[in-house]
Amino acid sequence: MTAILFARGFLTALVRSAAFVLLVGLSCAAAQPKIRVVHVFVALADNAHQGIVPVPARLGNGDDAAANLYWGAAFGVKTYFRSSADWKLAADIPNPTKEILERCVFVHRDGDVYLVADAYRGQNIREAVTDFLNAAAGRNETSIHVKNGASDITIPIEGGADLVAYVGHDAFMDFQISPPVPALKVAPRPAIVLACASKQ
Repeated sequence: MTAILFARGFLTALVRSAAFVLLVGLSCAAAQPKIRVVHVFVALADNAHQGIVPVPARLGNGDDAAANLYWGAAFGVKTYFRSSADWKLAADIPNPTKEILERCVFVHRDGDVYLVADAYRGQNIREAVTDFLNAAAGRNETSIHVKNGASDITIPIEGGADLVAYVGHDAFMDFQISPPVPALKVAPRPAIVLACASKQ
């Protein structure tokens, strides 16, 4: 029960942050017609490979996104946004990389705001955190293409996103990663960490 309430708190904070980006995007739409992007890096809960308080085996299998606490369970990222009336699933991409089991792209109903969520295998939490930190520093900008109705949309992700977020175990309780060097000539971007002890 504690784990479920914890996951629910994650998603509440993430939705509020995405709403902020939506409002900023809509207020800037007249001056600069561009899409706004939230990129969420999710390290799947993994009883075997992370120093987490163990959760039920089905929720803590880091190789099963569909049932994972942070992805496919009742308050997982994918389930939460797919169930929302405000967001539509535009693309569901299996195994975009060897570390990422699933990538979901959601579009907001009120504007050109996209949320890209990547489900990293639990054993690849180091890669999830590293990719998040690099994106927060404006590095590794890349893009993906998705269909939105009849339109083919190019979505900047990683260092090209307007807001980046990390959801998962507080990996710095288990290991350390050197901070990345910020990309040159890149405007600061908001970044969110939703993890145990992330407010300390």
